Amino acid sequence: MQLNLMSVIMLSMFYLFLTIKGEAQCPMCHGIYCGRIDKTFENCSLPCKACARGYRSNHYFCKKCDESLDFYSWLYLGFMALTVCTLNFFFIDVYQTSMAWRLHTLALFESVVSFIGMVLVFEPRGSFALNACKAISIKDWYTMFFNPIQNFNKKIYCTQEAIYPLYTSVYIYLLFCLLTMVLFRGIIMKKKLKNNIKSLYAGLYILPIVCALHTCFAGVIFYVYPYLVLCFSSIGTAVFLSAINNGFYKKLLTIRSVGILSLFSVAHGYGIVSVTEMKSPIRDGVSLLLVFLPFCFYVLTRSFTKPENYRTL
Repeated sequence: MQLNLMSVIMLSMFYLFLTIKGEAQCPMCHGIYCGRIDKTFENCSLPCKACARGYRSNHYFCKKCDESLDFYSWLYLGFMALTVCTLNFFFIDVYQTSMAWRLHTLALFESVVSFIGMVLVFEPRGSFALNACKAISIKDWYTMFFNPIQNFNKKIYCTQEAIYPLYTSVYIYLLFCLLTMVLFRGIIMKKKLKNNIKSLYAGLYILPIVCALHTCFAGVIFYVYPYLVLCFSSIGTAVFLSAINNGFYKKLLTIRSVGILSLFSVAHGYGIVSVTEMKSPIRDGVSLLLVFLPFCFYVLTRSFTKPENYRTL
């Protein structure tokens, strides 16, 4: 047993020595995303170019993205999924008067099925895990802007998905959302509601809009989404509560009001978890009590801002 363990350690050290030696002897590739496609990390005569899908350059060679997806990145994927699901909830609430709770359930089911399908598609396939390359900077999301120019006249195209699979996974999720939306909600609404399917049409508009926003601003969203969630959940709570005028406390006890406020509270908690990443469970766990802060702040200060308390001078 000890001999086998020592053999593994020696082989690992030898492989690491060859890799470092090979990289040290090879000239560095032009551009931060260009690399040599060589699994042995020995052939320095290979041209530097864009790495294959699922690989990323270390300035010398293309190395496979085999790290486990970190917690923050998982939360980012969850944020994109929850964004689509929340927008569907909103349009169902706006356009649908009958079967609203059933359509909310269907929208949630579609989102969960689409997210699971997206995870199973990527490596390791069929597993609830994702192999990835970690995002180091915002440049990693826009590699098309960093193709190097060699000798001031030859442009080397090294555009690739340096943050595999965070960029393409959202497109796969949206594709699954489209399929599940048409199969589940489309068929049921066509039979039960016939012509009253405006919320479905609105949902179909959501997907290309989210796709366009992800294409242009994915890198920005990745770094600011926790704060977006906190801002929108706080603003959403204030807007919803301010819309309740007569019988404020009585309307708060309705199923609809409790459901909407619960969703805003969950979103606020999601933002807190995204910011803290629960690195210190005891400290960060206590901070989850702040999910009630927007609601409590509005209720306590409502008496000072009621419009009926002001008179026209």
